[in-house]
Amino acid sequence: MVVQARNRDIRDWFTRVRTGQIKLPRFQRFEAWGHRDVASLLETVVQGLPSGATLILEVGDREQFESRYVETAPEGTERVTEQLLDGQQRLTALWRALRDNYPDRTYLMRWVENPEGGAHVPEVLAQARYERKGQRYPLWCDDPAETWARGYFPVRLLNPDLEAEVRPWTEAATGADHEDAAIERLLESRELEQEIKTWRNAVSNFNLPYLSLPADTPKHVALDVFIKMNTSAVRLTPFDIIVAQLEAHVGESLHDLLEKLRAEVPDAEQYDKIGDLVLNVASLREDRLPGQASYQRLDLSKVADDWDDIIGGIKWAVELLKEERVFDSIRLPSVAVLPVLAALHEFAPATLD
Repeated sequence: MVVQARNRDIRDWFTRVRTGQIKLPRFQRFEAWGHRDVASLLETVVQGLPSGATLILEVGDREQFESRYVETAPEGTERVTEQLLDGQQRLTALWRALRDNYPDRTYLMRWVENPEGGAHVPEVLAQARYERKGQRYPLWCDDPAETWARGYFPVRLLNPDLEAEVRPWTEAATGADHEDAAIERLLESRELEQEIKTWRNAVSNFNLPYLSLPADTPKHVALDVFIKMNTSAVRLTPFDIIVAQLEAHVGESLHDLLEKLRAEVPDAEQYDKIGDLVLNVASLREDRLPGQASYQRLDLSKVADDWDDIIGGIKWAVELLKEERVFDSIRLPSVAVLPVLAALHEFAPATLD
């Protein structure tokens, strides 16, 4: 197996996301970054600073792992050629922020003085958004003149795919879109347009390098590399690792299994994180104390085979606690009660005798 290091600019990444050539393995966790992480990444990209390498697995005749599209990306029109093993948080943050499709945030940018002297530096504002009666607030975020009066422009104007939006926005922001606009406003509009396009080109050409695993890489090797090389700002948890390992061993998606559990026992999350609860029950069923060391030693094939029994045990334990008027973790002296009850379910008598 030969791992190759390659370069790729954001424009190319976006093209592959948009056409569906690159997808995420199903075992990948979902978005984990907060808005401060996204804002920091945007500032890094605009300044041309390195943001780390990503990791992909090339796809041959068929995908080795079940996959899904990047969040909010359209269904692809082309064949999948790559699966993104590491770098999901960065690529998703750039894709969504530069399209302004986060429901609760709009990312805006302005230039401020460099405290260390020299050229101005970018400052990204992650403006909170909310809806009321079908209207998205604050209203000024969608008003170019109001936004520019505060010294900001929307980050989406830096998107490589949205060049046509730049001039209409700058004209509306400066008042140059009116028929009787003074020449000064027209000049201000063109100057602002050129400045935004300069930084847009910087974003388009920003290099987000990647390491490439060949398509014939064995599943277990790809998963091992994924676990060891994950470079996200939000580190992999023991649960994330088990998700990946279960996918590799038995071809089952733990994310899909957890959705089944949530549907059957919707009250379970009132007591504990659903992923931790499952791992604790599985550990106890194998006569191991719950904890990270036990998670790593789980018989993953047994976890998959016993899944219905695990769900049954958790459902029984939740119903028992609710009968005792214990409706959530706040009313429990310890959340350790629930996995123990669930693990003991198989030994519980079917009748009261």
